[in-house]
Amino acid sequence: MRRVRREDETREEGEETRRREWRRVRREMRRVRRERRRRGDVVRRERRRVRREMRRVRRGDETCERENEDALRRDDETCEEGDETREEGDERRREEGDETREEGEETREERR
Repeated sequence: MRRVRREDETREEGEETRRREWRRVRREMRRVRRERRRRGDVVRRERRRVRREMRRVRRGDETCERENEDALRRDDETCEEGDETREEGDERRREEGDETREEGEETREERR
């Protein structure tokens, strides 16, 4: 019997604590609302500041997009130049390889 009473007491204490906490939260919310109403102009000013900031950020995004497009264009040009350089290098190596092969054949013929 004693155990049941303890659980009931615990449950009641928990409920009381929850009620107390809920009252405290509601009181705090009312205080905040009252304060906001009192400082309405400040809230409006803050909203305006936030909107202005958002516009600035959006404009910044557009600028970033433009910069990114420019960077991508530059990268493409650099890649094309790199491809040309690679092709030139391949040709040069091929020619050098041909020359080396010819020299090797000449050396082989001389040995015979």
